[in-house]
Order: sequence, then C-alpha cells, then structure tokens
Amino acid sequence: MQDARLRVGATLLLSLAAFSGITGALLVVLWWLIFTPSYRVLPEPKATAGIIVMTTLVAVFMQAFGGDGISYMIRLGTVFLIAAWAYSERQSGEMLDISVWLLGNRSGFDLGMVAEMGLTSFSRISIDLVNLKHALELKGMSWGPAVIVPAVVNLVQMQITRTREQARILAIRGYRTGGSLCPEFRTDRSDLISFAFAICIAVFVFLHFGDIFIVTK
Repeated sequence: MQDARLRVGATLLLSLAAFSGITGALLVVLWWLIFTPSYRVLPEPKATAGIIVMTTLVAVFMQAFGGDGISYMIRLGTVFLIAAWAYSERQSGEMLDISVWLLGNRSGFDLGMVAEMGLTSFSRISIDLVNLKHALELKGMSWGPAVIVPAVVNLVQMQITRTREQARILAIRGYRTGGSLCPEFRTDRSDLISFAFAICIAVFVFLHFGDIFIVTK
C-alpha cells in the first residue's frame, strides 16, 4: 500500500475488527491473504516462532483457568499478522508526514518526530540482539534463560543512551518545537480498493458485534 495514510487507517480498522471476535479475525485474515504479500511480510522464522509460542502459552493458561484461550489466540494472532504487514510496508519518515498532514507543522511535527525516533529505536533492537548474541558466542556463552534478564537490561540501557544522545544533538542544533514540512503521498487504485474493503470489514463487525465495544455500567 503506497499511501501511508491509508495504510495506518487500515491497520487501525483491521486491528479493531480482528480483536472484536473470531468472525472479525477470520475476515481480517481473508483481507490479509488477498491484499498483502502474505507470509513474505512476516519477520524472521525465529521471531515468528517465539511470538507463536508465547501467544499459545498464554492461550493455554487462559483456557485452563476458564477463559476463552482459543478465541484469544486467533484474535491476537490476526492482530500480529496485520502489525507485521504494516511494519514491513513502513518507509522512513512516513509517520512524520502523516502527523504533519493531520495536525500541522507545530504539534504534528513534534509528535511525528517522536514517533519516528521510537520506530527507529525499535528497528535497532533486532540489530542489537544479533550483536549481543555474537558477543556471547565470543565469550563462550550460549543464549538461554540465564542471560535473558541481563540482555534485556543491556538493551534498555543502550536505548536510553541513544535517546539521550538524540536529545542532546537536537538541543545543540537549536530545536525547540515545530518545523516546516510539506508531506506528499502517492495513492494507487489498489490502495483505495484494499482500504475500502478494510472499511467494509470494520463496518460489518461494528454493526453485527458493536455491543462488545460498548462499556456498560
């Protein structure tokens, strides 16, 4: 999907529809199979397997204690498919463009820049994990439960250090608030068709299962 605005809108609509129930999740999976490159948007096999294992364990735990674990696994798995597709399609600077288009060159620029910095940091995590694994191998240590907590602490510290450095660079360059940007978007016919079907799924789910979104006292 070329137009980032339509992609973000479709992601939000489909995520809500998928988490509404099994019917909504199945419709979203059908949309995913038709309008995305399907399995090619998934992350690397190890990461995908880890997410599947964690989701399955939580679902089994819920089912064992009287919850609807099967429904949870299907709904959350579908949300993961949509998230994987949206992340694989993302281009650098898109969130900044969307925020400025939506909220203007002041608050929109600030929010968009924060979003871009957050996504950049998130994309760095996989690189940090690979480097950390190599460092452990050089020390003759294997990746396992004993090193998970120190690894997480290390990753958090690296992210905090990067954030501090980014803030310092912005301050040195005189940044205070807002900025000037003229976002441009390219919309193909296929974008409009896939987004229209996403709207249809969301409307269908809301009309038939809208009561689950209403919080009653």
